Amino acid sequence: MTSAPVLSVRELCVTYARGSIAARDVSLDLAPGRIVALVGPSGSGKSSLALALLGLLPGTARVSGSIVHRERAFDASQAEGLSALRGRAIGWVPQDPLAALDPCYAALEQVAEALRVCDGLAAGAARERALAWLERLGLEPAAELGARAPHALSGGQRQRVLLATALARSPDVLVLDEPTSALDLPRTIELLALLRRLALEEGTAVLWITHDLRAARALADECLVLREGRIVARGAAAELAHEGERWGEPPAARQGGSRPLLSVAGLTVRRGARSRWGGREHAGVEALTDVSFELGHGEVLSVVGASGSGKSTLLAALLGLVPRAGGSVELSLEANEEPIDPARTSRGRLSALRRRVGLVLQDPGSSLNPRLRVEDALLEALEVRRRQEANFDEVRSALARVGLGEVHLRAWPHELSGGERQRVALARALCGSPALLLCDEVLSSLDPDTAAAMLRILEEAVRRRGTALCMVTHDLAVARALGGRMAVLHEGRCVEHGPVDELLARPQHPHTAALVAAYASLAR
Repeated sequence: MTSAPVLSVRELCVTYARGSIAARDVSLDLAPGRIVALVGPSGSGKSSLALALLGLLPGTARVSGSIVHRERAFDASQAEGLSALRGRAIGWVPQDPLAALDPCYAALEQVAEALRVCDGLAAGAARERALAWLERLGLEPAAELGARAPHALSGGQRQRVLLATALARSPDVLVLDEPTSALDLPRTIELLALLRRLALEEGTAVLWITHDLRAARALADECLVLREGRIVARGAAAELAHEGERWGEPPAARQGGSRPLLSVAGLTVRRGARSRWGGREHAGVEALTDVSFELGHGEVLSVVGASGSGKSTLLAALLGLVPRAGGSVELSLEANEEPIDPARTSRGRLSALRRRVGLVLQDPGSSLNPRLRVEDALLEALEVRRRQEANFDEVRSALARVGLGEVHLRAWPHELSGGERQRVALARALCGSPALLLCDEVLSSLDPDTAAAMLRILEEAVRRRGTALCMVTHDLAVARALGGRMAVLHEGRCVEHGPVDELLARPQHPHTAALVAAYASLAR
């Protein structure tokens, strides 16, 4: 296999209209069969660099530099010329799968579409190839899950649909923006092994944007460290391990009181899926089956499990956002308050209840209103929660609390990096000091330094304000750092529930043991 680069980037610069510089004289080479990891703090320019390679930056961005693909040179400032690289030359897997997938079409249709439209395959052949890739990426049963719309899939399942869409066309270069952020550890390890095998067998060059330094050390041939838009270090991933150490380790959070706030008993949620392939309605499947637990004021519960195990569905059910097939959910957010079941209360009481609950969804790009600037989104949250007018000093304080400053106040959501959007979503959820905070993978798109800072913020909310925290995560390191209790979901059932340290040290269920073993293998 030749070692000549299949794609070369020279002196790439990206500057946005608001004055921020996302890339400063970036140069790199991508060779067939090799994986290059691009790491760095949130907002350092990683995603902007990837978008520049594909000519997908907004028109307000100023771009300069050159891109060479197989001896064919492109001007990086000419977005129309770079469109020739997308798909066959460069496959692209963006960071936010829910925003990237069309909500009106089934997952399988979206994988097959590029094969039909761009590569000219017949509909049947395109569908068979799409099914094969979904199965290869562990999305099984592929036919049943492929018939679902994106919103009916878990975050990890949507991520694998995007991967199948890119890989099915056998690109020369694969650009991955945090492809494992929505996956549990066993699936992460499987995916990394698959990427390594594909790179070697098919000669694919991979540019892998990640903040997971453990995974980068295990998989990447070369590691580039990006800070403030500039490559500050490059070399073998193992040699750059010290770069991650300065980002810090997450602190351990402490539990608060034990006064009951949330009680869940026998919760069951059944979901169906409509297929546009023939227009048939599939039989419903149980996303959650007989789930029970309690959560008190100032307590922490981490919900872990494989992708598709029902973690995100659980959060939606707690707020009455999905219909229940059985069981009960009762919330008592204030002392001496009669418990409220979100599915069995008046619209007025339900609105009042939700104002005292903070919710951070898995896909911040989809949960933030694209028509509101950051300052307006936070003003709205403050005024809705407190039922009174808020001021800009409070907005600045809320933004500073999550590590963002004045430059972000007037930014639109699409102008922020994935990590910055996640911090805005967390700031919005914390506005008004909610009694209950529900978080769905809030740290998955953050670098270690920012994740550690966010954990400190969550710790403060739990310890000082008595906020109850229910954290959905696939990262056992997050559960260990937060402390408290952990619930393990497997195929919609809670198979283990108890103190985090006890479950990590002595897992009883085979699925918990597999998660712990995968976590230990990456921690080495």
